[in-house]
Amino acid sequence: MINSVVRAIEKFDMLFGTPNVTVALSGGADSMALLYILNNLKECYGYNLQAAHLNHMLRGAESDSDENLVRKTCEKIGVPLIVEHANIIVASEQSGESIELAARNARYDFFERVSKGVTATAHTASDSMETVIFNATRGTGLKGLCGIPAVRDSYIRPLIFCTRSMVEQYCTENGIEYCIDSTNSDIKYSRNKIRHIVVPALRKINPGADLCFAAMSDGLRDDECFLECCAEKAYNDALHGNALKVDVLNSLHKSICSRVIMKYYENVVGLSAQRFHINQIMDLCKKQCGTVGVQKGMTAKILDRLLSISKAEQKEPTQEFYFESENCTFLRFNLISYENFIKKSKINSLLLQYAIDYDTICGNTIIRSKKVGDKLSIRQRNVTKSLKKLFNEAKIDVDMRNSVPVLADDIGVLWVEGFGADKRAAVSIKTNNVLVIEHI
Repeated sequence: MINSVVRAIEKFDMLFGTPNVTVALSGGADSMALLYILNNLKECYGYNLQAAHLNHMLRGAESDSDENLVRKTCEKIGVPLIVEHANIIVASEQSGESIELAARNARYDFFERVSKGVTATAHTASDSMETVIFNATRGTGLKGLCGIPAVRDSYIRPLIFCTRSMVEQYCTENGIEYCIDSTNSDIKYSRNKIRHIVVPALRKINPGADLCFAAMSDGLRDDECFLECCAEKAYNDALHGNALKVDVLNSLHKSICSRVIMKYYENVVGLSAQRFHINQIMDLCKKQCGTVGVQKGMTAKILDRLLSISKAEQKEPTQEFYFESENCTFLRFNLISYENFIKKSKINSLLLQYAIDYDTICGNTIIRSKKVGDKLSIRQRNVTKSLKKLFNEAKIDVDMRNSVPVLADDIGVLWVEGFGADKRAAVSIKTNNVLVIEHI
């Protein structure tokens, strides 16, 4: 296993000119093995080593036990350790992010503050394979199939050529004690389903699937790099002030054109574009005229053979939409600021279930009954389910299901009465304008 680590370090120049290395130490088998190996190699490569552990305070006594083991181990082998605590549940509630995303952001913020050089994380070839599978199930592009990079900015992954079974065997052979996170076996989480159900099935087909995925991702990463270089040149050729020349865009291969628009979109909007938006903008370019709404109240338009994205004029929802049902329910919408919404929700907590982030609406909105294939991603539960399944779970009578109001836009469901907003449209601390749904 040490040979695999050395091969990764040498191939990707992970430690070139690096006097200080910080190990991101969770206490699990991967990070504990990484700690021991980098401690053994520090004389060879001439760097100073320290470890950093963030207690997420998510698993009570189990989290404290992880911290105690990390402290004991670092003291035993003489590696300086930095420990901090972060209340991830509170952070998640304040930011509107999922528990997983809030924890990840807290970790990386912690590492940025305490690292004095590069930070070594314990991602393995097995982790990379799981990431590729996870991305593929969500309809990723080429970049998502490249897996976890061996080096990203100031982060290095020396275990990227090692499988999880190699790591566990190394810990056993060297008497390295490590923690087992009880939540890792809970298959209600998508990544755990992949780890415990999908990956074992793939290993039955090919026992070396982990390393085969690693080889595939390595090759695709070269392709991705080449295409990005082509797109960078094309972007500079197409750029005209704060817009892009449509004639240049239309002359490009679709693969390069989509990347150029993606880059422009991210620069202007400040968010990664959904494939839906990129395709809409590419269709505009072919027509050489028109406008289309995108995220955060922005509009893409073509004028004088130039593509631009800018803030759309605020479209006050003065029209009262209504939905007629068996119990004669009517709905209307009011647009208010986030600050005003917070004040009102403190008085009436029901507003939280009757509100969406207005700037996430894409295209036209409609109030309707449910359709086959409708799905809702519930942020609080971090799950996505069909409306049929949600209605079954809520024991809504079949005869009454078509009377449940559904608010949708050009992408899909935004809000369902009784269940609240879809995750993409949920009000969060990042919201500017709130669309409040009222009964009249």
